[in-house]
Amino acid sequence: MKSTNFEFLRPENNLLANLGGLAEAVLHLDPGSALTRLRGFAEELTKAIYKEELLPRMPQSSFYEWRIQ
Repeated sequence: MKSTNFEFLRPENNLLANLGGLAEAVLHLDPGSALTRLRGFAEELTKAIYKEELLPRMPQSSFYEWRIQ
């Protein structure tokens, strides 16, 4: 889905561009859904950073587990 604010990501990471575009598309219709999609965006962005920087990841780590600790 094309977006206004996330298209610059598409050449390098199509998934991030799609997640951002979906959040942007539903923002005014369903803000809660937009937040959920942006959380998915943030998780995928974090995974991409870890992969790019070759950082170690704990098995089955997620944003939810980070928040509880």
